[in-house]
Amino acid sequence: MSSRASSTTGTTTWRAPSCDAAARPCPTTRKLLLVEPVLPGENGPAAELSVVLSDLNMLVMAGGRERTEAEYAALLDSAGLELTRVGEPLTPTHFQVLEAVLR
Repeated sequence: MSSRASSTTGTTTWRAPSCDAAARPCPTTRKLLLVEPVLPGENGPAAELSVVLSDLNMLVMAGGRERTEAEYAALLDSAGLELTRVGEPLTPTHFQVLEAVLR
């Protein structure tokens, strides 16, 4: 991770317009880091149970949701950012670092 990142924020309970606002502090460093759980692209044996349960919990308790890598890429794209890296899960959690840059 770069120390030049300008913002670290949660997006699980945000709708797309709120996520757009999170990208606005980035113009000087042109980089945004998110530390979020990333849902697998499809359910099945490879799906980490804790991530799937976290998605269910966010939906029921907070009205939010977890996202897949493709959904994060689309969300960031709508805010003028490009998803450039998704790190491996941070043990012992299921959180991952997603890095995006301004286009």
